[in-house]
Amino acid sequence: MADQSPRHIVAVSAVVTNAVGEVLLVQTPRRGWEPPGGQVEQREDPLTALAREVVEESGCGIGIGRLVGVYSVYSEISASTIIELAFLCHHSSGVPAGGMECLAAGWFPVEQALQLVTHPFQAAKLRDALAAHGAPAPHGVVYRAYRRESQHAPEAGQERADDASTRPGTDKLRYVLLHEGCC
Repeated sequence: MADQSPRHIVAVSAVVTNAVGEVLLVQTPRRGWEPPGGQVEQREDPLTALAREVVEESGCGIGIGRLVGVYSVYSEISASTIIELAFLCHHSSGVPAGGMECLAAGWFPVEQALQLVTHPFQAAKLRDALAAHGAPAPHGVVYRAYRRESQHAPEAGQERADDASTRPGTDKLRYVLLHEGCC
């Protein structure tokens, strides 16, 4: 009998701004431009993972601010759930540069960053964090749950899906929004 234990992956992402209000983005081969982040490794706490991932992907050091989003993505492909924590951060050191995991990294004005991030899940996360950036605390934490699946024509009565899953720079998968709210 197959193992029925739940498979959860914890990930973190940083929406980093600099002193002039620009946003740090990294360019990945799979999803195009996005905020830096990645998986929390074994025996690593989320904040340590966040700082490590930003340095690995962009070469920049950060000061970690507040939690602004919790995202859940269930993948029918791998039968696992990714729980991602998104944080507002500020730049503390370094010059953005691509690395082993990223093709490029750079600072972008907010409007340009919003246009560059075309992957539906990453774009929603960036919009949520930027909305919280200007809001007085406590803004609340955004919660969104998605189901990730291979692309196919939606069946009648299926949940609404983010519209951008076929734009260039995405992972060519379909993201179905299941729940959203603010807590």
